[in-house]
Amino acid sequence: TTLSYPAAADGAAATVTLSGEQTVAVNPRKCCPDGAGCAVADSCSTTFNTAGFIFSGSAGGAAATIPAQVAGTPSATYYLRAVKTNTTTKACETALAGATAANFAYECNNPATCYGANLMSVNGGTATDIARNNNGSVSSYLPVSMTFDADGNAPFTFTYSDVGQVKLYAAKAAGGPLLSALAGASNAFVVRPSGFVLSGIQQTAAPNLANPAAADAAGAKFVKAGEAFSATATAVTSTGSTAYNFGQETVPESVKLTPALVAGLGLTSNPSVAGAFGAFANGVATGAAFAWSEAGIITLTPGVSDGDYLGAGDVTGTATGNVGRFYAAQFALSGGTIANRTDIAGCTVAGCGSFTYMGEQMNALFTLTAKAADGATTLQNYNWSATPANRFAKLDPVASVTAGTGGPLGLGAVNSAATRTPFPPCGVAPAHPCLTPAQATAGVFASGVASITVPLTLYRDSASPAGPYAALDIGVAPQDSDGALMAAYDLDTVNVVAGANNHTKAGSTVARYGRLRLSNAHGSELLPLPVAVSAQYWGGSGYSTNTLDNNSLFAVADIILNNYKKNLASGETGVVTPPASVVFTGGIAAYRLAKPGGGDGRYDGSVDMAVNTLSAYLPGNTARATFGVYKGGNEFIYLRENY
Repeated sequence: TTLSYPAAADGAAATVTLSGEQTVAVNPRKCCPDGAGCAVADSCSTTFNTAGFIFSGSAGGAAATIPAQVAGTPSATYYLRAVKTNTTTKACETALAGATAANFAYECNNPATCYGANLMSVNGGTATDIARNNNGSVSSYLPVSMTFDADGNAPFTFTYSDVGQVKLYAAKAAGGPLLSALAGASNAFVVRPSGFVLSGIQQTAAPNLANPAAADAAGAKFVKAGEAFSATATAVTSTGSTAYNFGQETVPESVKLTPALVAGLGLTSNPSVAGAFGAFANGVATGAAFAWSEAGIITLTPGVSDGDYLGAGDVTGTATGNVGRFYAAQFALSGGTIANRTDIAGCTVAGCGSFTYMGEQMNALFTLTAKAADGATTLQNYNWSATPANRFAKLDPVASVTAGTGGPLGLGAVNSAATRTPFPPCGVAPAHPCLTPAQATAGVFASGVASITVPLTLYRDSASPAGPYAALDIGVAPQDSDGALMAAYDLDTVNVVAGANNHTKAGSTVARYGRLRLSNAHGSELLPLPVAVSAQYWGGSGYSTNTLDNNSLFAVADIILNNYKKNLASGETGVVTPPASVVFTGGIAAYRLAKPGGGDGRYDGSVDMAVNTLSAYLPGNTARATFGVYKGGNEFIYLRENY
């Protein structure tokens, strides 16, 4: 129902109350004053005027509800209607016709204080700027030339070169043919920014590196993943001017940054950008704690932080060019272990036993994970690609090893037990003590993780026994080409007296300087002859049986017999098989030579024995087996003695 009050005096206030509906409504009562938005209320009030201005969307139309506008963009065409009440019929009729000036003003509702310049214009141009007024006090107007048709309609457009919620006012004093003053106001409407522009993207900490805008993974680095960078946001109008009032709203609006991965570089992970802009002043704000916790290159698009500017919807700005390259901050090590004696068949994966001989291969097994600056976030984009443009991983664990270095993983070792002994990398001419890492056999980065296997040996000087090393700690100190290091070091592999840590421990083992000892054997020529073999290690002052050795072995085919003496000739004895291999248990092993046979029936004599192919880390000696020699001074032997 629309109510009218033709008898109202100029400026009269009226209150309408709704009650007593014949049929009770499902929805609550609402009263809508002046055709404005309805509030949920039983009653409302309004003021009646006998003359005034109406802001209309069409000639002769009702009061318009001006929708949200864009800063700097001219509005649609509206009409200022000059009307008055006919004194006889009480109907609306024309109050003005022809060319005349009307005074215009605008009121800043939110923010409540206007920027200190007239930024609202009517019909374009600075010459038609209208006067600004802060919320609640509209007293300043400026004249604008208007042309009213015979029905009192004057078309106009307006442009606001700022943002916020504003209201238009028009007024004209009585005079001449105009017997009554005219006044009117629009609804309060929102003018939102046209967009936002980002500038000043740079590293926050020294040396304040400016964004290099890398094109791909081969481009210059910017900041570490998760490291703070700075940016400045400017709210702008559609003409590129600054929207000064942005951020001054009753509940201040702000700007968020939305990242997008640069296409074609194999990037998959795109976390949100952490951080926020500081308070806006004159439409500009800077944030110094932004961070993107990934490796790669992105663009940034600014937008209203809550996605809704004063209820008028979202506003997004212009996307930046490339930002980055972001790179790994550090590496973390996990799952470290030492696989012992990986040269032995059956021990190549998990290793065997609790020690490794010097000169024998062992493997360091561990996982490296590329991390952001927080030390917790794994960099999913840190991948080793065959294409350099997409290769955001800057560490190749399986790269070749240069003599005298710890390789790409910076391998190092130290015996931490007394006497503390560092093992620097072996050079071209190695000298004890030193460590020789080989090229890693596994360890390509995928989704920020590399599971690495590195074979390595301790140099064994055949002329000088050393050790034992009961607490051999193996450490790594990788550094990628961007400078990313381990998150923390817990091992000093350099100093005899423990000093500053320089490696991260991957695992520990025991290292021993070993040798193989064949024992001389003698016995009856009528029986097979057992030969004892032991694996020994240097204990510091002499050799002892290595009771930890349960894995060394050699083939019986590798036992060399030569230098036959007296009545024993080649072919008259040999190693008894099976088994085909001699395997150590607790550092002890044995094999048997067959009793001599064939020839002239006389077999007393000797033969020299050696193991031909056992690895250099366990070199053997030459021993002698003698048939027909008996124990001590006894002139007899027992049946089956020494069997």
